[in-house]
Amino acid sequence: MRVSAAPTIRNGSTIFPTLAFFYLDVLDHLGLDKVNLVGQSIGGWLAAEIAVRNATKLGTLTVVAPAGIRVKGLPKGDVFMWSPEETARNLFHDQAFAEAMLAAPPPSKEGMEILLTNKLTSAKLAWEPRFLNPHLHKWLHRIPVPTLIVWGDDDKAMPVGYAPAWRDLIPNSRLEIIENCGHVPQIEKADRFVELVNGFIGEVTR
Repeated sequence: MRVSAAPTIRNGSTIFPTLAFFYLDVLDHLGLDKVNLVGQSIGGWLAAEIAVRNATKLGTLTVVAPAGIRVKGLPKGDVFMWSPEETARNLFHDQAFAEAMLAAPPPSKEGMEILLTNKLTSAKLAWEPRFLNPHLHKWLHRIPVPTLIVWGDDDKAMPVGYAPAWRDLIPNSRLEIIENCGHVPQIEKADRFVELVNGFIGEVTR
């Protein structure tokens, strides 16, 4: 009798380099140049993985509460273990946003399929080790473009204590911490977020 091995979730630190090169090929294919690349959370991690490999197509980089590195003694929120209510409440400082999220009608069948696909993709990328490429911190010094790091001061997914580490590892970077804000400043503090990103890009690309 043949016994099939249990399906495994691949290590995100092996998947992200492939994704990074894929998006670099996309930039080449589209003929884009001086791109102002912005990524949040896992997207910020991917944006950094792209920039450490080849930043010649980039004008600026903005990472918003990115995953990808570890700070000793500072655990991340284990979003895979949070219930839907915990997720809603832990994403935001202002609980009015959480209440609105929890009060939203259940997703349609199509919406549920998209939600489950997104969760599975997140697990494939970041399950083990949790939201970490053990080698990324060694290469962040390779990012040559002006970089903005944005963080909410009440981030329960990626604690704000990670923010200075990113700033110190990336040359020519600046850190902006948004007060009374959780993990998704582009939603919770949209006006301030847009002001910071647009102001940064306008300043460094004159």
